[in-house]
Amino acid sequence: MLRQTSRKWLKQALLWSRVKLLYARITLNKFTTIYFIAAVINCIVLSAFQGVAYSDNSMAGDLVESIVVNSNLTTGFTIERDDALFYCANVPKTINTCVPIIPGNSTFYDQNQKAITRIGSNHLQAHAHKSKGKRENDGWVTLDSTPVFDDSGETVGVMLQSGAVLPMPCLQSFNWLSDLLRDARREDVVTLAFQIWMLSLSLVTILNESLPHLVASLASHVLGTAWAAFRVANSKQQEKRYRNLVVRGLCDNVDIMGNWWEIRTSHTIPVIVFHLVALAVLLYLSTTLYKVYSQQSYGRVGASPVINNIYKFVLMLSVCLQLVGFFSIASTGMWVDKILALRSRDVVTHLPMYLASFITVLVCEIPWVVLGWLSVRRENKILFFIFMVLSTFILGISSFLFSSDLFRATFNSWPFFATVTITSYVLLVANFVLAIVCRMHFGKGLAQYLKVTETLEGIDFTPV
Repeated sequence: MLRQTSRKWLKQALLWSRVKLLYARITLNKFTTIYFIAAVINCIVLSAFQGVAYSDNSMAGDLVESIVVNSNLTTGFTIERDDALFYCANVPKTINTCVPIIPGNSTFYDQNQKAITRIGSNHLQAHAHKSKGKRENDGWVTLDSTPVFDDSGETVGVMLQSGAVLPMPCLQSFNWLSDLLRDARREDVVTLAFQIWMLSLSLVTILNESLPHLVASLASHVLGTAWAAFRVANSKQQEKRYRNLVVRGLCDNVDIMGNWWEIRTSHTIPVIVFHLVALAVLLYLSTTLYKVYSQQSYGRVGASPVINNIYKFVLMLSVCLQLVGFFSIASTGMWVDKILALRSRDVVTHLPMYLASFITVLVCEIPWVVLGWLSVRRENKILFFIFMVLSTFILGISSFLFSSDLFRATFNSWPFFATVTITSYVLLVANFVLAIVCRMHFGKGLAQYLKVTETLEGIDFTPV
């Protein structure tokens, strides 16, 4: 009983000491305090904005998905190329393996370029089951939809509550729209996780007075701002393609989305404004803290110029590790979710192998980052060897996947996934090169220098 009580008190004492340390680091000076407050506010506000965006995309996605499911569409892929929509029975290797979706009284061409003709309206019969939606008050429309069959039982369209019939070419275009909205939701989830991750970087920056985390956090804010601006511009392009290719091109001017696009844009503009303001504030604070932390890092216990140069490479490697850790996990997670959500998984070859490869990469990511961080700072050859083996494996898997038709098709059609994947790959290569450079400097005194520095920090030693 006494032992349990002692353990409990010890845990509370340790927790309290950590809280006191965090408070002391946050209130070290006015810049650390403002930096902490700005990071927390940035995370809360942008997370709230991201929640609104996810809600917008979910409502529209559920509407389109309900119509797609109710229309019994042929399995396959609908892609957009050269301002036109194409149907691909299998994973699209090139645009020549797909056929255009054409308007009028026909749906789309099959693999043999043979037209499938829609039965005339006098033969249409309403199906008994309906896909029900609900009408919202925020401007965009959700509709009840009823599948329509011909005399042979083939689905030839969907009848909306208004009586308008969406022909099969229109419904096939909804496959493209549905994929676009599902991808947007994945982007929202990743961006929300990105905000939380950036807050954690800021907290570690203050707690450890860490230059790598400070630089990684600032770089992340720059990337986040750039991507937010791109999403606004890309949303306008998506709306333009939707109205030209879907509404006017294939759906006889029936617009099921109402003014949803305008609402979406109105919700994204404040995000850009806040991003720019937050970036300006954090850029100033980060620059100030960088000067303070760099003086502490390079000025303690009289480090030699050689040690300082080696330490700069270690810091660059640490920054790459922090960034690639998130971007690699984000890219892998989006890809796995994309594969698992495919309605046409039966046409994807080697699917289990792709899933196994990505899941293995996911499992290895966190241990890999920790090994990289520890091995170069401690100059531990065994840990470094394991780290390089994992680096080679992850880089090899990332390179190999570009040989996949499905991966390339996703890469070409999804800008966010392509951006995250390219960023991850570039950071992986940079990480690999920097790790080799750091290994070449093992045994030159960095490990001893860092050990002495940590010891002196533990006793609050400050050099004269």
